[in-house]
Amino acid sequence: MVATKPGRIDYPSDVEVFVIGMIGGLSYKLTLSVPAWADFDILVMDRDQNIVGVGILGRGETEVVFITPRYTGSFLVGIGSSNGATGNFTLKLWRRT
Repeated sequence: MVATKPGRIDYPSDVEVFVIGMIGGLSYKLTLSVPAWADFDILVMDRDQNIVGVGILGRGETEVVFITPRYTGSFLVGIGSSNGATGNFTLKLWRRT
């Protein structure tokens, strides 16, 4: 595991944004653990704000996104609620070998 980022959605339209550095050509897995009642989604964008990864599973499910970036740099990771739920979450970044 490369990084763990805890966070919280405080109100239905809240979006938490993280900046995560990745190395081009390496493969990564992002996981988003959510409360059982929550349907939180994950969106990953590159430096040009192109969507490079999405996780949109249902309520209480751990989102998983796989990415192999083409360049080394920073990526934006947004977490939001799609069912209006609030609560804590944990975002983890794993480097795949």
